[in-house]
Amino acid sequence: MKHFLLLAILASAAQSQTRPTSHTPDSSAVSIMARAGARLELGSTVSAMRRRAGLSRSARDEIADSLLQRAIGPVQPADTGRYNAKYRAMLQLGAAGAVGYGGDDVPYPGAFERLVGVFEQSPDGQIRVAVMYQMLSTPDRPRALTFLRQVATGQDNVAAYAVRTLIRDNRGLAAGMRLSEANRLESGRVLRELLDTHVVVTADAQQELFGWSISPNRVEPKRVE
Repeated sequence: MKHFLLLAILASAAQSQTRPTSHTPDSSAVSIMARAGARLELGSTVSAMRRRAGLSRSARDEIADSLLQRAIGPVQPADTGRYNAKYRAMLQLGAAGAVGYGGDDVPYPGAFERLVGVFEQSPDGQIRVAVMYQMLSTPDRPRALTFLRQVATGQDNVAAYAVRTLIRDNRGLAAGMRLSEANRLESGRVLRELLDTHVVVTADAQQELFGWSISPNRVEPKRVE
């Protein structure tokens, strides 16, 4: 369901690229967020952050920081409307920075840092898990792989989800982008290194790694005997 929501964000932002636009000064970042509203209209902020011409980098940074603050807000899942808006804020940060989007737009270069900020500051376990998946779609993919490796060696329950995110990536299940064989080899290399160095300490994460190691669908560099 949430994967379809991300696709809707990407599609909506792509449609907005066809509308005539003019240069928007930095101060318009506030009005863009105001127009997006409390529910965050799909694609309204994404297209603004990815556009080659229009908003300055400082204005895009302001929008990204606003999305970050919304994504880490203290909202409980029981408050469905506000919680969904919080989740959408995280997804829009990921969509703004995603590679392979197409058209004349470019990934917002500050997305990875904000996504890490969501992970580190959010009190919500579901959002912390989901945001790891978004990191791997940014141009900072090598840093994202290193970050997930670090999380996977931790001692809390999110370590298993970091391993699971790497496994999904290794299977080609990306967030908003088509993974190449080379991409899948990258995550396979990290998974193999985690397995061989025995640095994963939680039982659930170890179980995830073992399951990957015996899967016929895994992709990893050829091992030299």
